[in-house]
Amino acid sequence: MASKDESPGCSSESEDSGMSSTPVTNEKIKTEKTKAKKTPLLVKFFQRKWTNVKRGVFEKAGLSTQSEEGPSSIPGANCAETQNQLKTELSMLEEHAPPSLMQLLDVLAECKLSWTPVTEVWLRVFIGNGETALDQATLEKMGITHVLNATPAEDAPGRNIPSREAYYQSLNISYYHVAAVDEAWFDISEFFHPAAGFIQTALQNPEHKVLINCAHGVSCSASLSLAYLMIHLDLLLENAIDRVTRVRRIEPNIGFLKQLALLNANLIEQRKLKLENLIKGH
Repeated sequence: MASKDESPGCSSESEDSGMSSTPVTNEKIKTEKTKAKKTPLLVKFFQRKWTNVKRGVFEKAGLSTQSEEGPSSIPGANCAETQNQLKTELSMLEEHAPPSLMQLLDVLAECKLSWTPVTEVWLRVFIGNGETALDQATLEKMGITHVLNATPAEDAPGRNIPSREAYYQSLNISYYHVAAVDEAWFDISEFFHPAAGFIQTALQNPEHKVLINCAHGVSCSASLSLAYLMIHLDLLLENAIDRVTRVRRIEPNIGFLKQLALLNANLIEQRKLKLENLIKGH
């Protein structure tokens, strides 16, 4: 913003010295400002570069860019160009500095969107609250075919249905329950891969739509959604958070964020190992 471009420190230093700004000084200040402005642009550039590298590898192998296994599923990878692409991605992974928990919390706090009952956060993937998940009219209008319920119990207080499983069966909706508790001490990580697998299997059919719900649609369901994007769509945690918070306000508790950060680190190590093996021709 213009107000930040005007540097009080620079002007006061010039006044204290009793000297007017010289062309050299102005040029130096201008250069420093340009560097500061370009920093976020450079970050975006490398993120796009990384995506393009992976896309090129996928296309050469005749695979979808949303391949479950990512670049590691490519057999061979012998041509020089593909080798260079693999090496570029490996180098980026090795140089990647994961954000701290405080930085992740800051990113989440930057989202100024108002809370809504349900949001499509990825193509055919929705995050919603408990009421939405039990509203037959809404489910039918949205075309939901699969529900991933991340609430502690499967009962539906105040509703005349025997169980959620029976309820969704009557609606011809596939159902998966994760007995999650929205507390920092709760180990939600044990459900990351099973829940992500449920979502991925559902989306193999282009007609299917998945609703991931918890009580308020901001913590348990959001954490499982982020895990899916990381495990099956090869996104880094910070990129997954960025994608979701563009359209929905989410608030994973600090314990869940720590577990997602650990998942992120493990996935990076797995990708690095697979890339190293591909480069070596294993």
